[in-house]
Amino acid sequence: MLSKADLIITNHSFLLIDLVSEQSILPPSEMMIIDEVHHFEKVAGKHFGSKFDYAQTRFLLQQIGVREQKQLAYKIEKMLEKTSSMVEGKNLSIELNRRMSELLFEMDDLFKIIALFAEKNTKNKNQSRISCSLNSYKKNESTLLKAGLERFLFLLSDYIKTFSSCYELLEKNFDLKIEKQEIVLSEMGSWLNDAKKMATYLRQMILQSKKDNIYWIETDTRAKQNKTTIYSQPIAVSEQLKELFFEKKKSVVMTSATLTVKGSFQYAMSELGLEGMSCHQEQIPSPFHYDKQVQLIIPDDLPEINEVSLQEYVYAIGEHIISIAEATKGRMLILFTSYDMLRKTYELIKESGLLQDYSLLAQGITSGSRLRLTKNFQRFEKAILFGTSSFWEGIDIPGEDLSCLVIVRLPFSPPEEPIAEAKSIVIKQYGGNPFMEYSLPEAVLRFKQGFGRLIRTRSDKGIMIVFDRRIVTKRYGKVFLDAIPDVQAKEMNIQQIVAQIDSWL
Repeated sequence: MLSKADLIITNHSFLLIDLVSEQSILPPSEMMIIDEVHHFEKVAGKHFGSKFDYAQTRFLLQQIGVREQKQLAYKIEKMLEKTSSMVEGKNLSIELNRRMSELLFEMDDLFKIIALFAEKNTKNKNQSRISCSLNSYKKNESTLLKAGLERFLFLLSDYIKTFSSCYELLEKNFDLKIEKQEIVLSEMGSWLNDAKKMATYLRQMILQSKKDNIYWIETDTRAKQNKTTIYSQPIAVSEQLKELFFEKKKSVVMTSATLTVKGSFQYAMSELGLEGMSCHQEQIPSPFHYDKQVQLIIPDDLPEINEVSLQEYVYAIGEHIISIAEATKGRMLILFTSYDMLRKTYELIKESGLLQDYSLLAQGITSGSRLRLTKNFQRFEKAILFGTSSFWEGIDIPGEDLSCLVIVRLPFSPPEEPIAEAKSIVIKQYGGNPFMEYSLPEAVLRFKQGFGRLIRTRSDKGIMIVFDRRIVTKRYGKVFLDAIPDVQAKEMNIQQIVAQIDSWL
């Protein structure tokens, strides 16, 4: 069916899965249109990389299980009992169960070691979701972790050998009269393929770490063992994208509302691997009259975010949010850059009791997906939506449902975030400036996405408030202001802001 289609619509993830798969799913195509292309490089990084996590590993092993669990191991044993090589089959079955028991025990022990290593070496001690780069640690600092990975790989490799022997024996003694034998063999072959991929990844990670890859651990301190993952991915994917994708296409049209920084496509071109290629660039003017539709305000009575503690900053912005919400009657989206600050702000406002008539909807706290939270926000008359990460883009709330957008902090990636840290190190090695060449352009593009949440139609009208005073006190702040449409920024105290809201809305 796909081969007969004139037009195929898919997402970035499926397109990249097809690109890295051994067998292509999508038919060959010379022409492509990629929307929201500012995401393409990050999604590509995930697909050119690998991960080793507790949930995935446990699921893989539990598919086989041990005899008593009556999973695939039980079916294999029953099949082996019916073969002509019954004694050999019984011995293999006993061996299979013994090795799986060892493997399951070692898996639990290994992920405890991984989580403890991350917790001990993270720079974000107070956050529930922590990450820890493995590239910066010397061999003696990660000996226990490496030993645990090697033990697990050794046991997994031994299990794969025994499992392969069972598979070969059943294949050799295949009998159509034995019920469901063909299905069991198919399940075994599929499992064997997945297990070998996991073993190959672990072997590469332990023994042949690629210098151009970044390795890191992510875990949730509230459920360390169950939510622990080791990731690896290329520090840069520009060369892979260029060689595997762009050079093989006759024409690729790439679109996004956020591709330029300081009016230039240079940053996006570099990240996507398009430098040196023949590209036509075009910026299409917005149909909106932002100077008539938007008021941009920066409070002048808030502290600088890096000059006070997190708790002090939360108290300061909490008071402002309450006053602004009362003036706007809700209809307010507040964008954060960290879940920790979002949670603290939400709890402070909730506990104050000053907005009891308002529906407070918070990502990760109020139940529901992004879509459900957005719909609930539109449904309630007085609603405030607290969002981070995915709420900076991709949500569409036109009309009066959203009249006030608050950006709590300029969206810089934390410097200790593994990919950001690795890219900064590489830029320094080449004599560049990591802040100007990576951190700032990335933050500006995200800021533009956040700004885009406010005005969705020609008749929309709203107020955008940026709490982070660095946008006017730091030299680089002008880059953020220049990145959005021509709207004059005004500095005001909270009383003036409330008065401005009353007159504007």
